[in-house]
Amino acid sequence: MEGNKGYTVSETGGVMIVYRCEDSVESIYTAVYQAYEERRNHGDTILCLTDDPVLFGEDVEVKADGEKTRRVMNTLVRRFGMEDSRHLTMALASEDEEKAQAVYRTIVEGLRVKCRRGHLFDNLADYQIHKAFVLGRGVSTEVGHQLQFLRFQELDNGVLYSKIGPKNDVLAFLMPHFADRLPIENFV
Repeated sequence: MEGNKGYTVSETGGVMIVYRCEDSVESIYTAVYQAYEERRNHGDTILCLTDDPVLFGEDVEVKADGEKTRRVMNTLVRRFGMEDSRHLTMALASEDEEKAQAVYRTIVEGLRVKCRRGHLFDNLADYQIHKAFVLGRGVSTEVGHQLQFLRFQELDNGVLYSKIGPKNDVLAFLMPHFADRLPIENFV
């Protein structure tokens, strides 16, 4: 049953486990790792980016862990393919407060049904999978627009400068492109 903000209400009627994450890929993927490592009932598990209280919820603070993040990302690529893995990461670059839960539930469902590579987002009738898909697509579209329309101007000291005001956290997706295109330039 869906609660407010799309969070899943406890399917067993028991205590909800609420992983309190920072708004970062590392923190969210660490929480995903912990939920599997601790063998949580995924129907009774929430990944949350806010401090909003959850009725009958037991909070678990998440400390980002690079090794756990790397392991989750490797599993995502291996099980779902590079494109779907990247799409999940783009969804996490969204400014939406519900992104952690949407990505978590999408991963859980993909692993549960053993979906084939490239088919993680086939079940768009599922609220959380649809949400993760829409968030990833929105970030991808914004990245494409930034790549097409972003222009640099040269400052007096020779540094190339461009001011942007993206809706989502797209910088991690823009930097590799410009680092490749402007390898000998200093740019901000």
